[in-house]
Order: sequence, then C-alpha cells, then structure tokens
Amino acid sequence: FSGKSQGSTFAVGNRNVTISYTGGDGNDVVLTALVTTRTWDGQKDDGTASADANWMTKENWVGDVAPQANDSLVFPQNAARNLNFNDFPNGTTFTSITFSGGGYQLRSANSNSNNINLTAGITDNNASDNSADNNSIFALVIGGAGGVTKNGVGQLGLLVSNNTYTGVTTINAGSLHITATQPSSPVNVTGGTLTGLGVTGAITANSGTVAPSLNLRVHGAVIFNSAVTYSGRFITTDDVIELTKLSVTGTVNLGNST
Repeated sequence: FSGKSQGSTFAVGNRNVTISYTGGDGNDVVLTALVTTRTWDGQKDDGTASADANWMTKENWVGDVAPQANDSLVFPQNAARNLNFNDFPNGTTFTSITFSGGGYQLRSANSNSNNINLTAGITDNNASDNSADNNSIFALVIGGAGGVTKNGVGQLGLLVSNNTYTGVTTINAGSLHITATQPSSPVNVTGGTLTGLGVTGAITANSGTVAPSLNLRVHGAVIFNSAVTYSGRFITTDDVIELTKLSVTGTVNLGNST
C-alpha cells in the first residue's frame, strides 16, 4: 500500500475501498469497501441479448459488471428485460433497491429460496405513466433493517409471505399492495393508497387512502388522521359476499376520518 495516504480511496478489482492505518496496534491496515451502485439494463452493453435474466449474469448490468453483496441496485425505465431473477445465494445482503421505472417483476430464481436482506430498504420512485403495465411486483422475501418507501405513480406489490424486515413501510404516493406477512414493519401512510390482504405492523395514516382488498390484518394499533379516507367494499368470492376490512390486534383511533 505504498503511496496510499490515510483515508484515500482506490479500486480493488471492481470494488472501491478506503484505507486506514489507525486500527489495532498501529501496524494494521484496514480496507473498507464503499457502497457501489449497479444499474440493471437487461442486456449486453452492445445492445445484444444477454444469456438470461439473472442478477448474477454480468451482462444484465450497465458496464457489463455484476453486482456484489452490499451494493445498491437500481432498476430504471426502459430496460430490455423487466422480468428478472435473483440467483444470489440465500440471505445475500444488499444496501438498497431503487425503482425509477415501472413494470418490473423481481422474483427468485429457485422457488423463493433466494431471500435478500436490505440495510437501507426499497424505494419505488416510478416515473412512468400510471397504467397497469407500469405496476411492479416484488416477489422476494425481504429481511434486514431497511424499510419500503412508495413514491411516484403506479402500484408496487409485495407478494411473498414471511418478510422479516423491520424498517418502516411508507406510502407517500401511488399504491402499495401487500399480500405478504410482515408484522415487524410499521406502516406510515402520508399519501397514496395502502391496499392488500396480508399482515402489516401498526398503521399510522395522516393522509391518503386505506383500502383493504379483503382482510388486511394489522399486528398492532391503527391511528387515522381526519384527512384519511377508508375505502371498504363488498366483494363476491365463490358466491360468498364479504366486506373488505382491517382486522386489528391493537387499539383503533379513527380520528374522524371518512
């Protein structure tokens, strides 16, 4: 490491690192990997088709460089493939996943056995139009300290059961549809619509709409501000008429919502 000053940054393979000489007894060298952002394009950089739609296939990412654990992943507008598959080992940790485009389906390559952990969570900033074709599906089991933030237009669906992530789930715009079981994540609604029939943590809604698809179960309390709209309706399933509802284990404060 001759010539590398304290705190300097340089590349080791495909990873940028910083160097420190201050640890241990003064003779130690500590290299700390920096978070790298990898952007999905679903094809080779020369515009030809890649071999498959898997995350570990390097040609599916800008620069034809595959991500590594702890990277941040971006799924933009106008990628060549919107259906793609996580084939990283079960439990791989990434920093974050960001959608700037819509119409994505993120799925497991091996029958829901490619779970991921996220330290900074998922952010959906979908800037596409508000058509059904631009709704995205996240069908991977999510763990880690990160949360989920829904911004932008369209719908994001969290579809796989037994999410264990503990960060806050926030809906600022668009629609978040939850069929997953994720009681460890509290939900904040500040705009847009919360819908689904899964299990959530406690719900605090200051604005926007809460509209269960059938029986949306809440593990904790429900607090609504007066600016919130609750949308229930009758649906028919196998000739049985049911009312969509929230099933709540904690206290309920409707706050004069409509």
